[in-house]
Amino acid sequence: MRARGRIANKRGYTLVEVMVAIAVMAIGVTGILSMQNAAVLANRRAQEVTMATSLARRWQEILRTDALGWNRPSQRSTVADLGSDTRHLCGLVGCGGGAGQVDQWFVPAATLPNESPAYDHWGREVAVAAPEAKYCVNVRLNWLRQPSLNPVDQGVIRAEVRVWWYAEGATREPTYASCGTGGGLNALGSDVARVHSVIDVATVWGLQQ
Repeated sequence: MRARGRIANKRGYTLVEVMVAIAVMAIGVTGILSMQNAAVLANRRAQEVTMATSLARRWQEILRTDALGWNRPSQRSTVADLGSDTRHLCGLVGCGGGAGQVDQWFVPAATLPNESPAYDHWGREVAVAAPEAKYCVNVRLNWLRQPSLNPVDQGVIRAEVRVWWYAEGATREPTYASCGTGGGLNALGSDVARVHSVIDVATVWGLQQ
């Protein structure tokens, strides 16, 4: 009896028990790997949104700085200078006498070295057609209050800055090349399957002399 008890105590696990243990462990490992993958994707998306938000705010500061050249009409002169003395806000009335773009998205011109509308993964400025361009900036302008001469009022502009980038694995759309061209600029906002975007809205006005 004692010999039989010792033999029974030395028996190992059955094949069924081993297979059940492996199955349970596999399910647990699969869940952990899925959670890790979801965490990596969430961190990547958060980093993209943070970078895009920072670039949108940067461009709002660029537009506010641009408004420093908008100082007429005023008590000294009734000739408006929004279209001639600004670099980006002039798009509302037409830069240099060109056609205005009211309530239309456009790609701001890189008129200064630090004002490119395209950025790489790390937020460094690149050319709009550069293959490493990841984030793109678009601007849309509208009048919140129209300018008038009696009394002298320059008006107030509603400035929208949109920073967009392609979703992971999304196919490139030709009309979105160079940060957007033509009708592609308006289609960007509704193409949620391929494009992610952040929009920052602010009011801008000039300084009267």
